[in-house]
Amino acid sequence: MKHLILATALAAATLAAPVAALTTLGFDDLDGTLYPDVGNYAGLRFDVFLVHDYSTAAPSGYRNGIVSPGNTIFNGGGVPASISRKQGFRLSSAWLTSAWNDGQTLDVTGSLKGMQLFTQSFALSPVTPLFALFDTSTIDKVVFSAHGGTRHGFGGGPSDHFVIDDLSLNFAAVPEPASWTLMIAGFGMVGASVRRRKAALAA
Repeated sequence: MKHLILATALAAATLAAPVAALTTLGFDDLDGTLYPDVGNYAGLRFDVFLVHDYSTAAPSGYRNGIVSPGNTIFNGGGVPASISRKQGFRLSSAWLTSAWNDGQTLDVTGSLKGMQLFTQSFALSPVTPLFALFDTSTIDKVVFSAHGGTRHGFGGGPSDHFVIDDLSLNFAAVPEPASWTLMIAGFGMVGASVRRRKAALAA
C-alpha cells in the first residue's frame, strides 16, 4: 500500500510539472534592416525590442554583442523592454551586452499572473558579452531594465541601450489550478508516507 501511495504521488507531481525542450533564439532569421520591431516571434511577444544586424557597424556594444551572426535585439529608445507568453515559459540563459556604457546594470524581473517571482541584476560591458544564467521559475512575463554606468567612448546613442543574443528558454506551460492541487496533494502523500515509515522504524 505504501508503495502504491508513493508511486501515485510521484506520478501526480510529474504530470503537474511537464518538462519542455530548450530553445535558443538567435534572431538571425529576422530582417535585420531598418530596425524593425521584433513583435510576435517564436511564440513569444517582444515589446519595445528592435532587431538589427550590426556586424558591419562602427565599433560599439551593438556589434560586440553579436554571438551568432549577424542579428541581435536591443531595447528601442533605451527604455525597459519585455518578453511575454500567456502559456508560460522558463528563461535559461542569454548573452547580454551594454550598447554604450561600462558598468551598466541590467535588472531582469520575472512574474507570473502579475506576481513577481524573481529579480536578478547583471553588470554589463560594451566590449565583451556576458553569459547570464536566469532563475528558472515558470513565468509569463519578464522585464529588462538597464541603467547606470559611464560612457566607454564609442560615440552617441541612448545610454540605457542593451543588447541580447542567443536567448535560451523552455516553453513551459503554466500549471492550471487543478494541476497545482494535484501536485500539492502528491507531495503531501509523499510526506505522510515518509513520516509513517520513520515512526514505524522508531517503534
